Amino acid sequence: MRTKKLFLRIMFSLVLALGLILGMNFNAYADSSGTVGTASYTIDDNGVLTVGSGSFNKTQWRNIFITTNSSGTPTGAKTIAKNITKVVFEDGATITDSAAGMFYGWTALQEADLSKLNTSNVTDMWAMFRNCQSLKTVDLNGLNTANVTYMDYMFYDCRTLTVLDLSTFNTKNVTTMNSMFYSCKALEEITFGDNFDTSKVTDMYCMFYCCYKLKTLDLSHFSTSKVTKMNSMFYYCEEVTTITVGSGWNTDNVTAANSNNMFGACTKLVGGAGTAYNSKAPKDKTYAKIDGGTDAPGYFTSHIADTYSPIDSNTGWCVDNANNNVYLIYRFSATEEDLKNYDFISILNTQKETMVPGDTIAEGEDGYEGKFNTVYTAIQFPDNSEITAGENEYLIGFEISGLTTQPKNFSIITGVNE
Repeated sequence: MRTKKLFLRIMFSLVLALGLILGMNFNAYADSSGTVGTASYTIDDNGVLTVGSGSFNKTQWRNIFITTNSSGTPTGAKTIAKNITKVVFEDGATITDSAAGMFYGWTALQEADLSKLNTSNVTDMWAMFRNCQSLKTVDLNGLNTANVTYMDYMFYDCRTLTVLDLSTFNTKNVTTMNSMFYSCKALEEITFGDNFDTSKVTDMYCMFYCCYKLKTLDLSHFSTSKVTKMNSMFYYCEEVTTITVGSGWNTDNVTAANSNNMFGACTKLVGGAGTAYNSKAPKDKTYAKIDGGTDAPGYFTSHIADTYSPIDSNTGWCVDNANNNVYLIYRFSATEEDLKNYDFISILNTQKETMVPGDTIAEGEDGYEGKFNTVYTAIQFPDNSEITAGENEYLIGFEISGLTTQPKNFSIITGVNE
């Protein structure tokens, strides 16, 4: 009898203890608060982390939220961060040095609002959201990335993220984008803005690897002349049909070995002139160019072709799809030495300019790269119906301030797809 009572008391105590433990876990963040650097933070009972005004560095952040290895490299989330579902930064919240691995392994995180986080001095965003496998919404508008040099693994394995807006990113100093969107398996839309500058990037290895749901990619602002690695860049982008690039796309420094499997399993991809993915064709950089049809097949679509529709494929006359204005698209090429003889460089192919005969072209920003330059421009004449074929030839060669010689290889683009 005595044994039975003892057993019941023990069982009662265990049940009571278990209830307390469960209750503690359920309300783990009910009163959780503290400071990181000089910024206060709270975590409510729904797992919402709010960081107030104040500054902190990477070490102070990691000491509270991130595990690291013996070298100090982030490896995952500390216990306090494992059930955080949302993070919000208030005005004045500032991280002073590095955001590398900032949310690494926060597998319960579903929403992140970084629109008010001051990152003006941040130089590293390596693996910032790595393994945030539940992340569905992220607001990065206003995030200052002007001094960032590393963005590799930034969104690695954000497998539930469907839309990503990077239109405010300034990446002029970024040198590596290795695996930046690796295994973003649900990503359907990604937006790059005018300042998504890749001119210093050398590594795009596995950049869009396993982005299964992407259907279109607009890379028209990408400049890739310094990139040396493009291995598996679009591997397993199984739904992608169109990849758009501009005049800055260049694979001269990428070898076949460093671009293997670039288009592996991109079975629905079609170039701008109709070249469809061919499983027997090389999957390296061979087809990583604007599609020129059967004579020069490629898997990419020209940004110019998207902007303008040809009226007459023999002359280059076309209509701007946005406003129906008529333009003459022409192209010229020149070496760096030739361009030094002019006090102008033509506007980029992503822009257009309204001109009349005799107008000058203002100095732009293309060229002076030390390599052969191909520059596109669009000229709208006041009334193209009054311009005859002979006059076209004259007007194409209108006087330009500082011009000492005619640009070499000056020609009208046939069908505006070249």
